[in-house]
Amino acid sequence: MKTVPWRVMSCLLLTFAVSSLHAASYSVGGAGCTHPTLQAALNAAATAAGGPHRIKLAAAELTTVGLTLNAPAHDITIEGGYAGCTSEMPTAGASTTIRQTGAARVWSMTGGDVALPRRTITLMRVRITGGNAAAASGGGIFVGGKLELRLAQGAVVTGNHALDGGGVALYSGGEAVEDVARLRLDEGAMVRDNSASRFGGGLHLLGGANATLLEGGVNDNTASLRGGGIYLDGPGTDLRIQTFGQSRVTVDGNTAGLAAFSTGNGYGGAIYSARARVLADTTGSPGEHKISLSGNTANFGGAIYAEGPTNGTFTFIELRDSAITGNYARGKGGAFYSRFAVDWVITHDSTGPCAVFLLGLVPCSLVFGNAAGNEGAPGFPGGGVFFLASDAGVSRSIARVRRTLFQSNEDIDGRAAIIEAEGANEYLIERSLFKGNIADGGGATFAALFRSGSANSWLLYSTVLDNHVDRLFVFGGTTLNVTGSIFWDPGTTIWMQPPSAMTHGDCLISHTTANLPGSVLTWDPRLDSRGRPRRRSDAWDYCATAAAADAEGRNGYDIPGVTNAYGLYDLGAYEQADVIFTHGMGSYPIN
Repeated sequence: MKTVPWRVMSCLLLTFAVSSLHAASYSVGGAGCTHPTLQAALNAAATAAGGPHRIKLAAAELTTVGLTLNAPAHDITIEGGYAGCTSEMPTAGASTTIRQTGAARVWSMTGGDVALPRRTITLMRVRITGGNAAAASGGGIFVGGKLELRLAQGAVVTGNHALDGGGVALYSGGEAVEDVARLRLDEGAMVRDNSASRFGGGLHLLGGANATLLEGGVNDNTASLRGGGIYLDGPGTDLRIQTFGQSRVTVDGNTAGLAAFSTGNGYGGAIYSARARVLADTTGSPGEHKISLSGNTANFGGAIYAEGPTNGTFTFIELRDSAITGNYARGKGGAFYSRFAVDWVITHDSTGPCAVFLLGLVPCSLVFGNAAGNEGAPGFPGGGVFFLASDAGVSRSIARVRRTLFQSNEDIDGRAAIIEAEGANEYLIERSLFKGNIADGGGATFAALFRSGSANSWLLYSTVLDNHVDRLFVFGGTTLNVTGSIFWDPGTTIWMQPPSAMTHGDCLISHTTANLPGSVLTWDPRLDSRGRPRRRSDAWDYCATAAAADAEGRNGYDIPGVTNAYGLYDLGAYEQADVIFTHGMGSYPIN
């Protein structure tokens, strides 16, 4: 009696399991196929009993004059890359192109009655291209109502154009949260090289629609007015970028704006948000950056332009463990620009650092190489990273930053290398490091690292090193709190305000005491290339005022039984171990 090897049996069982996931299987192509066209197969699958259903596509190019899918009764998966209609598994590396040949979008899909369960349409190994909805939304795909579109396993939406949403447009029409249109980008799917005459070169979300990006990218898209990569409009509209394990999401290389610079267009190179929430987060300890907003360009807000409400509530923009690098605003806000009530959160949440080529180990929250060009207003503050615009009589924005490295950002011909917080806008920064940032002033004086209007501001337990500015702060509020910080930038003025406007609780190392209050330590803090205190540094155990954890998860790091000389917390962005015979008994760190 012959037996079947277990490896062969397991493959047979897997094939059976995959096939049995779908109640009905349709195929499109030549001989042996169930339907001659994809539209015919969609019509059959939309109304068939049972479900979920599958439609297999041959690894070829299918042309269409516009596909429609209305109110599917069950979930449907459309899979490309099959060698033939009788093939049970797709060919490795193969895909199917669905090309629009007329002047219209490629695909329109809408959900059914809101009282029925949400249905999911999954596209795998297909390329959606050629759409041209010049007077409508969704050049590649339009999703309306209570329906979820899932792009997975190498699905690509590329080479499409529309008035709004060159790649994909989602519209919910203001239904309840559980009834909105949704997009899920996963398993390496891409929305790239699409364009919009107005809003959302890649994605356009309206009326409470939601998008979740798990693995893949929205890259190299263009919009003439707003949201080169992604456009979000309205309360309840939501963008979530969430990576797990080795998955990675990029929103890179997108552009907002016309060829000639203008103050009336070009808002948000990567993302434009009008009262819509954005959350980017990485689960676990990535070891490298898994979320990237890089190389985007706009007139205002090279990476993100956010506009909040005016009624006292906030729109939240949260970027956790993200790399914000190489973005450029021709006008203001090299990385970020906001109006009205926007709450920015930029932070490192990982349990360890991330490795970056040429930079080594850095915080996983990285803001590097962004720039504002100040076209139209040379010599004025442009905000190499942040520009928080002020509108008289309306709610303010706030930038809350923790455990982040700001390096090599620049305000070209401008006067705010990191942040310009106009009027009542605020910034609260903790455990962050600033080095090599530039504001050349455009020939004017008072080029600063941080500028603020009438609000109080905080720079707590942070390290400022080797920046190219006239002064660190231009400040118009009542109190600037710099408790626990290190300013070691010899030759640079700290500020010109009276000492009474600053507080530091006698927890400050500075290269100068000019216009500073209280007791300030002026000894070299002895920092290594990462900004961490070396042995015999006086930054150790210097302050008793509580501090946030640093980018390596340390907070008040001490050896049990060791008496602190001054306090539990080290000054600056990093917490280190105790040093033997220096500020108590203990052991040297490795640096």
